[in-house]
Amino acid sequence: MEKTFKIGEKTFVLDEEKAVQAYQEKKVINGHMTKLIQDLQAAGYKGDTLVRRLAAIWYSGDGTLMNNKTKQYYNGREYPSIYDYTMDILARVKRGT
Repeated sequence: MEKTFKIGEKTFVLDEEKAVQAYQEKKVINGHMTKLIQDLQAAGYKGDTLVRRLAAIWYSGDGTLMNNKTKQYYNGREYPSIYDYTMDILARVKRGT
């Protein structure tokens, strides 16, 4: 079901089914991230190390790889190293973005 919203001069059409699905997926991800943060805090991680370890887990599945500077590849496409990714996330956290 689509719903139309008008905000100022702009009109937006929302597919309610897709919006509900996206919201449910976000709740699952938020729950997973909250659990990871709690586990890392319980293990004694804090500050920059906690943020970078969490980012490494999200990106690679392994928090111990946060200092790995090897470029990553998937389907022939190059991606940032785990180190570069975690440093970028840390910088974003510090900027508040």
